[in-house]
Amino acid sequence: MKIEPQDTERLLSYLAGELGVDDVRALEERLLAEEDLRTALLNLSIEESVLVDWAKTERVSVVLDNGVFGGEKENVSGDARGRAFSDRVRASGWWAAAAVFALSLVGLAWMGLGKGGEAQRGVADYVASIDASWRGETPVLNASMAVGPYELDRGSVDLLFAEGARVSVSGPARFELRSARHIHLDSGNLVAQISDEALGFIVTSPQSEVVDLGTEFGLSVDKTGRTDVHVLDGLVEVLPVNKADPAEGREGVMIAEGEARRFGDPSDGDAIVIPVSSRSGLVGDRHVNGLGVRMLRGSVRVADGITQDDLRRVTEGRNWIDLIVERRGVVLTEALDVSIQSPGSYRDFTDLQETVGSGESVDSYLLHFRPNSTSEVRGVIQFDRPIVAVLCSGEHLGASDSLFGVPSVYYPSGANSFRGLEPHGTAARGLQGSDAEEWQPDEIVLSQDRMTLSIRTFAGVERGFDQIRILTEVN
Repeated sequence: MKIEPQDTERLLSYLAGELGVDDVRALEERLLAEEDLRTALLNLSIEESVLVDWAKTERVSVVLDNGVFGGEKENVSGDARGRAFSDRVRASGWWAAAAVFALSLVGLAWMGLGKGGEAQRGVADYVASIDASWRGETPVLNASMAVGPYELDRGSVDLLFAEGARVSVSGPARFELRSARHIHLDSGNLVAQISDEALGFIVTSPQSEVVDLGTEFGLSVDKTGRTDVHVLDGLVEVLPVNKADPAEGREGVMIAEGEARRFGDPSDGDAIVIPVSSRSGLVGDRHVNGLGVRMLRGSVRVADGITQDDLRRVTEGRNWIDLIVERRGVVLTEALDVSIQSPGSYRDFTDLQETVGSGESVDSYLLHFRPNSTSEVRGVIQFDRPIVAVLCSGEHLGASDSLFGVPSVYYPSGANSFRGLEPHGTAARGLQGSDAEEWQPDEIVLSQDRMTLSIRTFAGVERGFDQIRILTEVN
């Protein structure tokens, strides 16, 4: 198939980020279907300007400094290094090889298509479901979701994107996953919480393009496409969409924390200032599956039931902290030794010893982390009632299994020293690229109102798993 001149111009505009939202969508649909168009884009992408920009990046600076491309280490700026790299590449005989290497690093791997030209990649994990009902194909909880449109009739869901953004969508809603850094909301409400690694995450609607410059913002889109943007924390830039000429757009609007704006048709004039909504106002006061859990953040997911051998298995795919519901309404007939009762930050678990008195009625949850690689994992859990106690030593966990453990499920017997959080941290070999062992402290933070628990844990696959038991007041 011959590539027409207008297609070449459109591809160049696409690479330069000059296309409007609708044009980008139309072109990406063609790219998925037309092999010749994909090949043309790849060829255009290896022009000098792309390679220079690629060579400026901090990630590639390390590669260049290590002399991968045959040059000596240069003590020069990123711009100068980019120019020198471009000159060296063009003068050498391996321009094409360098281009292929560049493309593989800058993310054009999304173009890798499977049989029949269909996209095979997943861009977000479906990590939480609260009374969700889908129209059409139903995504699988705790599985990956691919690029494409979705329709949520009711309830709410949490999506964790490959780049690190966590997005809560409340139904009824129609949305489309476009990449690991882009979700389009046709109608409904969402709240996006952005990690440092995902800064620049984009949420589009029929009337706007929202680029995250901070940490948390929400959108509410009605059936006409009118878009309300609420900034809960940080800063965003909103680029209104001109439907008559999407490529033209309008001047960006900066919205700061605690502010909100309404974007309608461009003929309406400037964005209207509106009262900012809270997170719960946008996506509801969310109780995960009716389990007394109000909020999950980071790499925490609710285990969808638990079978006899689940605690023996290593996590598949991404490393997760699984939240397992154990027994509800347990009445303590005698005093129970626990690790933590008081709010605060804990990084040394050597001599933690507190006591919950007899007669207390509690619900029990188990946080279980059995990684497939040595890595740091973080998460936050907020309950809808106070936390009574946290048990994070092997001794306390082993002594309380008979009270709170799920019947017929395997629990390690006795006080397993590698079962709870390590007293002074984990020997994390090679986390920083070194062969030497580096001790990384686990950390727990219990909020002052005792409703929220934050956890950071390091664990090596050869050392089993980390577990924490959380006891809350009975709802």
